[in-house]
Amino acid sequence: MGTDGAYKQAIKRVFAEKYHDERMAAYWGREDDTIHVIASLRHYVHKIASANEDTLEFVSSVGDRIVVALTDEERRQLQRAG
Repeated sequence: MGTDGAYKQAIKRVFAEKYHDERMAAYWGREDDTIHVIASLRHYVHKIASANEDTLEFVSSVGDRIVVALTDEERRQLQRAG
């Protein structure tokens, strides 16, 4: 699994626990360093600060915040991918 896969796994884990939304989507911005998540009709954005972040903070358009912390296994996946 690549870097994007490890992050996507963590993002889906955390957002699924909060929203139980099977249609949740996570994608990377095309023209900027952002990760976008759509869950339960809310749009969240994380501005990527560095290539191997352990914690991702997503902010919605109404100011809700969701923090995604990588598990030890997800960190190991990042290290192997990097």
